[in-house]
Amino acid sequence: MAMGAWCSALYERFSGRPVRWIALLVLWAAFVAISLPRLRMEEDLFEALPSDPVVDRFRELLSSTAGADRMIVGFTADEGTPADSALLAADRFVQRWSATEAKGLVDVAENAPDPALFDALLTHGLAHLPLLADTISLRSLAGMDSAQVDRLVGKIHEALLAPSGMVLEPLLMGDPAGTLTPFFRRMRSQADLGGIRAEQGVYTDRAGRTAFVLVRPAKELSDPQRQDLVLQLRESMPG
Repeated sequence: MAMGAWCSALYERFSGRPVRWIALLVLWAAFVAISLPRLRMEEDLFEALPSDPVVDRFRELLSSTAGADRMIVGFTADEGTPADSALLAADRFVQRWSATEAKGLVDVAENAPDPALFDALLTHGLAHLPLLADTISLRSLAGMDSAQVDRLVGKIHEALLAPSGMVLEPLLMGDPAGTLTPFFRRMRSQADLGGIRAEQGVYTDRAGRTAFVLVRPAKELSDPQRQDLVLQLRESMPG
């Protein structure tokens, strides 16, 4: 009844006044034109979310994290078999997927620590210092007086003059106050809890009976190709 009464009142108000009808139609067309761009499907989750600084930082963190696009394949030696059988299986797997015919599906297959991966992670950490650093560390940095700054500069000078100074120089100059130390300490503890370590240049678990291979699919792969890659990866693993 309310809608009928509203329509009746609208008709009486605009009856015999074509200019008002035209204005009403223009207003309705404008409303539709504004609304249509919003009525669309988003394949990217972040594109569907409203613009927000927190969302933007999280999107940047995910998109720039080193190794985020890599798959992990594990090879475990059964009880009663030599522990190095897992390493041998991982080596054969890497050779298979590093061959020329596999280059179209896989960019990288490796079972040894990649220095470039750590460098990328370190660079990412230094570039996102306000996001990754500990809140307490940042607060103490903001409250430093001149004497504390002088002591910090002296410690950095001594560290650079030490035999290990050349190795530590990028880290010291990129994060002189050590505000990322709590962040990297958490990273190391999480990796240890996960039981992953580098043993003789190869990623293994703590017991040394499982070897891990990092596989980075080709970036231009379609979804069906990625599914086919997963199936091929499974088929190429030793039974």
